[in-house]
Amino acid sequence: MAIIHPKLAQLRLSPLNQRRVKPSAVEAMADDIEAHGLLQNLVAYEDEGLLWVFAGGRRYRALKILVKRKRIKSSDTFPVELRTKEEAIELSLAENFQREDMHPADSIRAFAALRDTGMDAEEIAARFGQAVSFVYKMLRLSALAPALIDLIAKDQLSLEAARALTLTDDHSQQMKVWKAANGHAHTIRRMLTTEKVDTTSGPFLFVGREAYEAKGGTITVDLFSQGAEGFAEIPSLCENWQKRSWTHSRTSIALSGGTKSVRRSNALTTSI
Repeated sequence: MAIIHPKLAQLRLSPLNQRRVKPSAVEAMADDIEAHGLLQNLVAYEDEGLLWVFAGGRRYRALKILVKRKRIKSSDTFPVELRTKEEAIELSLAENFQREDMHPADSIRAFAALRDTGMDAEEIAARFGQAVSFVYKMLRLSALAPALIDLIAKDQLSLEAARALTLTDDHSQQMKVWKAANGHAHTIRRMLTTEKVDTTSGPFLFVGREAYEAKGGTITVDLFSQGAEGFAEIPSLCENWQKRSWTHSRTSIALSGGTKSVRRSNALTTSI
């Protein structure tokens, strides 16, 4: 940890510091700095030749206002506590967890940043005292299109709708469905699952997960459902197996010379 004195022009607001601040609060901070000076250091990390402020965002914004007021210059220097990017990520997340008004978008971005440093969900959960399941959910939300995460931060996309959008990894489809559904979670979920097979449904249970996956079938797990169920992405595998098995049953009964009532797994009863 070191204290440096860079020019204001060398500083940028870090993506780790995306807390919403009222303009009036920034203006008040600018007035205070103009009257008394900068009493507390900014805290930043270096990346790609710039210094990114992750603690002291309101002070940084206030300094930018003072430049507009022509009270200071972009070439003026200010004390900055220098940290590594890894430290910045961890400190930002720790600070966020201490805030009662922490915005979900802050958590989503912070968890994603920790993952990008090489930490897995279990390590993140242990480091910050969170349930592993909670971390997995935040990481799943972080896989949404960046534009959607921005909408969460602006309270223009509900968490319920965001959770429904995680049923596809395709960013373009996420955006398309979000617009078509007008942000309604139930409609989003229906649009993204209408051509898939619920893993708790009769057709899927008839086939079985092991057999389905053995034939190359994939499953999208819904981390936000009760029991973390999911959807089979290739419904034709379930349908084909069910038809083949039903045909085999009819043939076997016919060859045995019997006439029986056979109950299928999807609760339809047919007499043959």
